[in-house]
Amino acid sequence: MVRRLPSLNALRAFEAAARLESLTLAAGELNVAQAAVSRHVRDLESWLGAKLFHRTGRGVTLTQEGISLASDLSRAFDLLAQAIDCFDTKSKALVVASDVSFAALWLIPRLKRFLADHPDVEIIVDPDPRLTDYAKGEADIGIRYGRGPWKDIAAEKLFDAKTSPVCAPRILETLAVKAPADLVGLPLIREDRYDAWPAWFQAAGVTPIDALSGPQVRGELAVAAAEAGAGFALADTVQAGDALMSGRLVRPFEASVGEFSYFLVHAEGARLSKTAQAFAMWLKGECRRFADEFSRWQARTSGQQSGHTSKAKRRSRP
Repeated sequence: MVRRLPSLNALRAFEAAARLESLTLAAGELNVAQAAVSRHVRDLESWLGAKLFHRTGRGVTLTQEGISLASDLSRAFDLLAQAIDCFDTKSKALVVASDVSFAALWLIPRLKRFLADHPDVEIIVDPDPRLTDYAKGEADIGIRYGRGPWKDIAAEKLFDAKTSPVCAPRILETLAVKAPADLVGLPLIREDRYDAWPAWFQAAGVTPIDALSGPQVRGELAVAAAEAGAGFALADTVQAGDALMSGRLVRPFEASVGEFSYFLVHAEGARLSKTAQAFAMWLKGECRRFADEFSRWQARTSGQQSGHTSKAKRRSRP
């Protein structure tokens, strides 16, 4: 039986535009010009004799006929993709964009567990501080640090990023640090955000100060500088969690501040590959495991803070 079908390119263009609700995003996914997507959709409408989109100044919305066709086409293309996947034995690289600190201090130490479960997956971690354009295929999936939400980005919160001071244990053994105000005048490791320490002092009830002393480093190096004894750094649980649980760092005060979070992100409306779905599932599982471990550690060590402070009271600043 001869199948009477319109152009496959036209069907692909319409399905992508309907799924993403955008001709522009569809063009990016298919790696063609927006004009080509528009032409394919018009050709399909002409072939079917039906209007598939309402076109407005703000974009496009599906008609009832378009909704029905888009649903059927998405299922059909999914079946095609599954059929082809059965013959695809080549390893495909999964590109994961990430906040630099998250990648260096949290993701990389855990990545071996994902690779152990998925030995055939080639993974590329791209710790780039700029905003990745997922619609253009710069990465398959990623971790973004910020307030959210972002345009054309599907985002799922992983952690809130509340920051508090951390330092090497030996610093508290030599300095009389009893209250947040005692940090004024001590070496404070500063990052790119100049307002971070003043914001924390204000949250801790200390009159904001302008003059700060201490080294200035990139954000992902602040925790390493604190571990090396260079001073006090502001770090969130994700950045400092492993070092705190291992005893390489301590938190002199619980007061925290922050309005940012870590999000798992990808292009809005995009179909994730099986590998990307597996990575997302693994990552969320690791996040839950880490949160449980950190909560148990906090419960075990809740009484040690007063012990650090008592030792500091008996010493004077060098």
